[in-house]
Amino acid sequence: DAGIMISASHNPSEYNGIKLIVEEGRDSSVECTNRLEELIERAEVKTMPWKAAEEAGLIRILKTPFNDFLDSILGQLDLDTIKKITKEYSDQIYEYIQSEISKISKVGTPSSLTFHYGKYNEGGDRQKYSVSGRLALDSEVFTAKEVGWDIAKVSNDLMKKLTAAVMERKDAKDTYRKRKK
Repeated sequence: DAGIMISASHNPSEYNGIKLIVEEGRDSSVECTNRLEELIERAEVKTMPWKAAEEAGLIRILKTPFNDFLDSILGQLDLDTIKKITKEYSDQIYEYIQSEISKISKVGTPSSLTFHYGKYNEGGDRQKYSVSGRLALDSEVFTAKEVGWDIAKVSNDLMKKLTAAVMERKDAKDTYRKRKK
């Protein structure tokens, strides 16, 4: 028993790949995966448009409990509000992020930045926003959280917190190095 997981990378397409899963859901050995990749590279691959493959019955979409879980989450999203917020604030938020990342980049190499936005009513018709952020920089991870009424300001304040945490860590490392001398 085995399975193949095809993974698409968020990096350039040459980083896309396969993962061979063997008995009991375990990853296969490196040797086994390398051998499979060799066989795939030598194989003659025929392609066809997705629609044609679907009509020919060559594609089967599996419905799993995970799909049901995703469907339940998607059913709770207010997509109209998300689109409105994105249109109104995305450029402003992007500028805030870009400004802080340029400062952070002088200290290290950011590899990922993730924001998680939550929205809730504090009473009345006003929305309050909760934003959590996670920044991976070199071999460290920095996290912060910010809450407020203005989503752009909350995003800006969160980025400033992340920048401050990075700078504090840099200063602590510099102080440590000076003491060691």
